[in-house]
Amino acid sequence: NVLVKEAATLNHSNATTKKEYRMDLIASGKVVVGPDAKINVSTKGYMGARQKVGALINSSDYGLTLGNLPGSYYFSGGSYGGYGGQYSTNKVTEVYGSPYEPTNPGSGGGGHQYSSDNIMAGGNGGGVLHLEAEELIVDGSLIAHGGNITSYGGGGAGGSIYLRVTTLKG
Repeated sequence: NVLVKEAATLNHSNATTKKEYRMDLIASGKVVVGPDAKINVSTKGYMGARQKVGALINSSDYGLTLGNLPGSYYFSGGSYGGYGGQYSTNKVTEVYGSPYEPTNPGSGGGGHQYSSDNIMAGGNGGGVLHLEAEELIVDGSLIAHGGNITSYGGGGAGGSIYLRVTTLKG
């Protein structure tokens, strides 16, 4: 059994320019996400343009996508299960992944750097939550949002929440 209680938050590491992460939570019994508790993998997916995660930097105008390859460009939003918003005629990442077994991170949004003090970063994509249990009780939140942006950068695509449970309550 797994209990995420009160105001606790369970998450996974941020993706980098080299590696993506995910949360695989497999329980033979019950998983309970209590009131005000969260399993939150928001903004843990592919990096947006001009983003920094620790010592690693995506220094291009492309948000990253499947395989950590360049995706949406210059203010266009990241894609995953649907297309991100397109800025002008700039590239938008192709749709990828399965609608039946969603297990991929969301793509990062495009951005641009005008000067050293004028950076318009794209939002990071959402991360991956894969949860299997006999029973899941959610009185809190399960979240995989893409990252918001400030100013003109493209937003990151939402990530994945894949549940395989016998009983769902909350």
